[in-house]
Amino acid sequence: MLSPKTILVVDDDHLSRTLVSRILKKEGYAIQLAANGREAIDRVTENPPDLAVVDVLMPQVSGMEFLRWLREHHQQIPVIMLTSIEENSRLASEARELGVRDFFTKPGNYKHLLETIHKILP
Repeated sequence: MLSPKTILVVDDDHLSRTLVSRILKKEGYAIQLAANGREAIDRVTENPPDLAVVDVLMPQVSGMEFLRWLREHHQQIPVIMLTSIEENSRLASEARELGVRDFFTKPGNYKHLLETIHKILP
């Protein structure tokens, strides 16, 4: 039997992080959690996930800083950004340039998040 795909959920908001992780667990994914980009770097260093769902605005190490680090060290890991920023903002443009696969506005349509993840991790 194949082991489940692992998704790293990175968000400084405990409620959002918990909600997303519960939804993904129900879909059969293994979950890693991080409350900020610094913790996310530690998780990826210990055990790289198959995909990361990352909040943009966080203390210590932001989602964008984590994304830049990830592209330097683990280019192959797909990323979906969790955000409340506008998709046409400077941050969104930079994230797209760094290969972000999609944006998920929180709180939002979790069906869209799952559809995107299922396309990336069939």
